[in-house]
Amino acid sequence: RVEKISKGMSVLNVFSYTGGFSLYAARGGASQVTSVDISTPATEAAMRNFGLNQDLPAAGGRTVGQCRHIPVAEDAFQFMRDAAQSGQKFDVVIVDPPSMANKASLRGVAIKRYQELASLAAQVVRPGGKVVLASCSSRFDAIH
Repeated sequence: RVEKISKGMSVLNVFSYTGGFSLYAARGGASQVTSVDISTPATEAAMRNFGLNQDLPAAGGRTVGQCRHIPVAEDAFQFMRDAAQSGQKFDVVIVDPPSMANKASLRGVAIKRYQELASLAAQVVRPGGKVVLASCSSRFDAIH
């Protein structure tokens, strides 16, 4: 779905790791993708992945290489706080954090962190934009 909603959009992908969602956005015709991950090796891998896929066809007769890719090695929470404070906005915001509750005792903390992420994403998405939230936490049922 990220690919289908990204044509002509500025996209923020936090917890981007090696840039999977970022590449889908670029393939969907995004004008710009900012990939944020705290790990420098991960952002370097995302840069390599963009390089390896630069000639891949993208929406609108473009190629992946025509999408401006901005890799940022920074804490995702802090990046979004700073972006919100400076008024920076994105058309699409993708939030796909690693598991924050690898044991049941961390559920409460994880819920607060997920709520904070959703709030920060809402602050940096343009009016009418889209926020894509994902969670790989097996400690929650559908009610949470």
